[in-house]
Amino acid sequence: MSAAERREQIIAAARDVFVEQGVTGARSRQIAERAGITEAYLYRHFHSKDELYRLAVDAPLKTMLDQVETEVNRLAEREDVSRTEVLFHCHSLLLGSTVQIAPLLAAAMFSDPEPGREFYLDNLLPTFRTVVESIIPAITGWPLKAFEVDVFAQSLLGVHLGIAFDALLDETSIDVSNVARQVTVMFAQSMLVDRGRTSPKARRSDASTRREGVRRSSPKGELEQQTATRKRLPAAERRVKIIEAARDAFLHDSMNGARTKDIADRAGVTEAFLYRYFDSKDAMYEAAVLDPLRDAIAALADDLTAVNDEIDDPIEFVRQVHRRCLEYFVNYGRLQSIALFAEIGSGREFYAKSVRPHLDRLGELLAKHTGWDVRGIDPVVVRRCALGAQFVVGLDHDFRQDAIDLDFLTNELTMLFTGGIKEKPAVANR
Repeated sequence: MSAAERREQIIAAARDVFVEQGVTGARSRQIAERAGITEAYLYRHFHSKDELYRLAVDAPLKTMLDQVETEVNRLAEREDVSRTEVLFHCHSLLLGSTVQIAPLLAAAMFSDPEPGREFYLDNLLPTFRTVVESIIPAITGWPLKAFEVDVFAQSLLGVHLGIAFDALLDETSIDVSNVARQVTVMFAQSMLVDRGRTSPKARRSDASTRREGVRRSSPKGELEQQTATRKRLPAAERRVKIIEAARDAFLHDSMNGARTKDIADRAGVTEAFLYRYFDSKDAMYEAAVLDPLRDAIAALADDLTAVNDEIDDPIEFVRQVHRRCLEYFVNYGRLQSIALFAEIGSGREFYAKSVRPHLDRLGELLAKHTGWDVRGIDPVVVRRCALGAQFVVGLDHDFRQDAIDLDFLTNELTMLFTGGIKEKPAVANR
């Protein structure tokens, strides 16, 4: 085996270990064993685990985005290729590559919360945004100033992560060409008719004039509310504080990394006292992470079912779906990420029992209300695209802990999902 082949073998082994153990949990010794070499031999080819990580995760990401940028701009210059076909090729390239590296991206973003946050903010999004900024006119026909580029990049990334991550959890394969064609149909045809397209500045102004109350709640806030009504029940209050402490620990270190001693310290109790309320870390995880998610997802589905019954206009319905789902992901996005991806086996079980039934219900409502189902778009594709975009936009704000303009973001997502593209003049006039 040549030196180049050996390097590729080690990188492939590293990818497997990163997916299984997470970035922080992976050990050089494990990578060496997977590659069938000694740890000393591994360091003849690579200086550190960080170098391996960059090659295992960053390299395929950069290759994918370079290919997308080159191919999309090349096709956009050809008069015989329609804008719709340019958009289709963009989705095909992005989706094909994202599906391949989805396990790696999930491990990089969610196996270890703090490194995952840094990977998204310092690596994944900036790299993706740079490419998206260069191709927006090519795939939409609209000038760059027509969009809020950050939201566009987050949404496009979310659409493809939504499809790839959901298929990863569902253990289903993706027909890339077929799904890319459906995604293209969703985004190419405008639902706006004569309503026109405004600038991000105008949409931000519009949002400020009819701003609805923005609720930024959290499981912790809900538990504090419960505590306020239970002042006469010290045991119940103590249990709530332990659950809050456990949730903080799981958000910081994930299920595998969190230690009961750390949870006890956060709650201001001894480890022995902790076990008066919960007989295991698994029981704490259930109460702190899984139970709040079950309740929140069910409540979201019920809320959107009611909205579906109340609103006839498809664009207004899309707007309300984006608003409510954005609010959900701002409040629960990181918690859901940990539940689904920190340990993929248990995540798949939770997804199948507690998440997917509600998501399928939402996909059917959205596809039918908008007419996307009549245009041949699978409701599963519809909800993967919509929820994926909402997830990344919401997660981005949660990661940054900045103030969120929920109305503006709702308007931006609604425009992206209903505004359509502007066909090339030569094609439109045929």
